[in-house]
Amino acid sequence: MKFINIAEEQLSNGIEKAFKNHEDFFKEYFSTLEDKKQFHENIEVILRDTNIDLTKINIGLLTKRLSSLMRLLKRSVKKIVIPDVIFFVGLNNFDGHGLILNGKPYIFLNMTRMNEMLENKSFIIDLHLLHETFHAIHYYHSPSFYLRNYKSTEHHYLKRMLAEGVATYLSKDFKKASFDSALWLGLIDREHFTEWVKNCTVMKRSMWELIKNAIASNNFDVSLINTLFAVPGARQEDLVKGRFGYYYGTEIVRKVAEKEGLRILFLEYEEFRNYVEPYFKE
Repeated sequence: MKFINIAEEQLSNGIEKAFKNHEDFFKEYFSTLEDKKQFHENIEVILRDTNIDLTKINIGLLTKRLSSLMRLLKRSVKKIVIPDVIFFVGLNNFDGHGLILNGKPYIFLNMTRMNEMLENKSFIIDLHLLHETFHAIHYYHSPSFYLRNYKSTEHHYLKRMLAEGVATYLSKDFKKASFDSALWLGLIDREHFTEWVKNCTVMKRSMWELIKNAIASNNFDVSLINTLFAVPGARQEDLVKGRFGYYYGTEIVRKVAEKEGLRILFLEYEEFRNYVEPYFKE
């Protein structure tokens, strides 16, 4: 496992030099996740507002935790490729994810978001790091799920749902964590988690109808995508209204894992796809 610290380079030498030195990363990042124009328009302000000393401390903490987790993971799960790690300073849109660069798996961690999240004493750091790690491992071993391979409207709904389910289920299983911890990383309280699960289950069939209709009409419905995958606000009462896709994806993956075990990391999308509609029709 290798650690690549673009963040300190950005904060010390400026964004243009970082772009030049890490062209492959930024090219892939802009191709799969972030709008390049928006990034360029806003990153200088974010860099000015970022505390370099705090960022260094937090990168040290994250490096230590990741090193420990990856040693355990390598011993526990055979025949997987352990990803390298990139730290950088980005916009507020993504705290981290998995990428494939030049055929190799990487995790990136956005220190803009990580600095903020690490201030929350309820935040379960190890589960977050494992979640992003399993994204990278999953994309490497099941390329059909990788972001570049979203070729249709269906993929934006179902591939994403299943990929989040794989990362959530495996991080939960590896750490023997509770369902609420794996899904919300300590950021939701018990009362509101119970309400959120109720909302997910009550709305399951109607959400599936919306997803099917969006796929049939080739409609990338931003409102529906946000309900499935976004956090609609910072208050506890806001959390219960979004991220339903994480719940559905994890439940589907749990059912597949009962039959396939760790082979879920290697199953391609078409195999997984067969489990989706039966789950929603239960």
